[in-house]
Amino acid sequence: MAPEPQAFPVSPLVDQLIDYFSDIAADAGMTMTNNTQGSVVASKELVQRALANLLDNALRYGDHGGKIEIASNREQGSTRLIVFNTGDPVADDDLPRLFDRFYRCDPARQTMTETGGLGLAIVDSIMRHHGGEATVRNAPHGVEVQLIFPGIADMN
Repeated sequence: MAPEPQAFPVSPLVDQLIDYFSDIAADAGMTMTNNTQGSVVASKELVQRALANLLDNALRYGDHGGKIEIASNREQGSTRLIVFNTGDPVADDDLPRLFDRFYRCDPARQTMTETGGLGLAIVDSIMRHHGGEATVRNAPHGVEVQLIFPGIADMN
């Protein structure tokens, strides 16, 4: 049985995750910035898992010495949590398949890791559980993943 959705402030959760990943980020020379505000209505435990998976990927595949930014906004009747990392773009052919179970973009990523290629599939499943979606796109100088929750939560 999944935890019940409830409103919770995003910024403290992101601060906890940044603290959790701080040693890995320091080893990679990466900076992590929390630009979130307000609340989201969701299962806090599941959102934590989704964001942890995204941060793990950003640290694993982002530029050494680069940055990771976590932000939030309201747009088109939804609340969005955004994880951006500097790094190489994802090939256009790979973008639609990133949330498929066991999919890896290139041969260098074909070895099994802790998630066995399930990290982004888990993120997608979590978002579908909330009636939302996860999207990924190439952004200037990096990659951006958005967790889009239906409805608008307080962003103050």
